[in-house]
Amino acid sequence: MKINKEYLKRLLLYLKPYWKRIVLSFIAMIIVGALTSLTAYLIKPVLDKIFIAKDKKMLILLPFAVMATYFFKGLFTYIQSYQTAYVAENVLFNIRNQIFKHIINLPIDFFEKFHTSELLSRVLNDTERLQDTIARVMPEAIREFFTIIFLFIVIYTIDFKLALISTIVFPIALYPIVKFGKDMKKLGKKRQISIASITTLIQESFFNIRLIKGFIAEDKETEKFLKKSHEFLNINLKSFRISEITSPLMEFIGSLGIAFLIWFGGLLVFRGTISVGGFFSFMAGLFMLYRPFKTIAKASNS
Repeated sequence: MKINKEYLKRLLLYLKPYWKRIVLSFIAMIIVGALTSLTAYLIKPVLDKIFIAKDKKMLILLPFAVMATYFFKGLFTYIQSYQTAYVAENVLFNIRNQIFKHIINLPIDFFEKFHTSELLSRVLNDTERLQDTIARVMPEAIREFFTIIFLFIVIYTIDFKLALISTIVFPIALYPIVKFGKDMKKLGKKRQISIASITTLIQESFFNIRLIKGFIAEDKETEKFLKKSHEFLNINLKSFRISEITSPLMEFIGSLGIAFLIWFGGLLVFRGTISVGGFFSFMAGLFMLYRPFKTIAKASNS
């Protein structure tokens, strides 16, 4: 997520009145990250204590522990989501009003220079994108960052050697997200430009419809529209190709790493270095790392 310093300073001024809600949201993010990691760790005692050791006491305690973990995870996720949404909506409310007040007081020459569609985009679309950044992209990235930290603590606690190997192998599976994410970002910008170009062409054509009819220029305008529309089609198809190839490629690369970890982890189980529950808990923690890394990679390219 590339944000210049000036932009960040201005954004912080808007966020300052809501610092208490932001702090509460951060606390909730940390708790959600810890509880997410706890769900992976609980697999170890469930398998080792209940299904292998047949511990009746754990048979009573662990189901309640699992329910409590998911209950509080959902509760703090709600708290974090509501607080960030509250801040984002209020910040956008203030920014949108200031933009409109600023534009409406500009001289008439300004309105002759810029198209109405562009001004509408400034007031509505640009602020909506900012709202998405504040309410969803940034909070999700921060929350998943904490989740990654706690998940790494879990897997390194279970088995240091296995975790070290995974730390080396895991980034390879994430490479497609980073690579294709950058490509999608470039295409996203081209798509916005293409939509704006089509919108402007439609407005100009309908506004000047009498001139077009008078000069019998319908075919010429249609040809211009088809050209713009075809460019938009190609951008969308390229975006779709990149989007659809990312997941299969990641799954295949990931399957190679998983196959190796199953083989190596199986040897550790045979030697008694790690328990069955510990191995499955480790694998669960490793699988759960995929989503946070993917979320942060997407946020960095948004």
